[in-house]
Amino acid sequence: MKILILGGFLGSGKTTLLLKLIEGVRQGSNKEMPVAILENEIGSVGIDDDLISAQGYQVSTMLSGCACCTLAGELPEAVMGIERDLDPDLLVIEATGLAVPSVMADNLHKTMGVQARICVLVDASRWRRMQVPLEVILRQQLRGCDVICLNKADLVDEAELAYVGETLNAYDESAPRIVTKAAEGLPAEAVAAILGQDAS
Repeated sequence: MKILILGGFLGSGKTTLLLKLIEGVRQGSNKEMPVAILENEIGSVGIDDDLISAQGYQVSTMLSGCACCTLAGELPEAVMGIERDLDPDLLVIEATGLAVPSVMADNLHKTMGVQARICVLVDASRWRRMQVPLEVILRQQLRGCDVICLNKADLVDEAELAYVGETLNAYDESAPRIVTKAAEGLPAEAVAAILGQDAS
């Protein structure tokens, strides 16, 4: 079972991208349950659960805390349960908008010996307003990620997109970046880049 941790600040488009991503995975699998989703929400109600479940996907939820801190002990248990009971090709952990994905990945590596891939979404349409007041959390979220999605690219012009890309260098220079318009869908090459697969 491959594990993808999907991070990004609140409103960056994680659930929209998640739905497009797992549709692409499902088309390429012959398993009855190719993808499982583990939602992590701070509150007592899973905001996106109904939306995702309505699309026919299995959703498990960790509520009332963050999987990188207050619920850290529950994360490996939840992952092991999903692998045991569902055996999907891919488990996508959609982190709360305040979570630090690298801490979650470290937790899984230390407790289970598994490697999780990290994809962090950056909202291109709000980046300029967010980068200073939210610098600490953004820096934490981008730390150790495997790929960065410059999402909502359909809401900005080329100059603004270039600005986002340039200023991201102060946060992370090494992770590959892909430009996404999740609301319009994900081409096969974007799915492959997010999952770390050969697009061919």
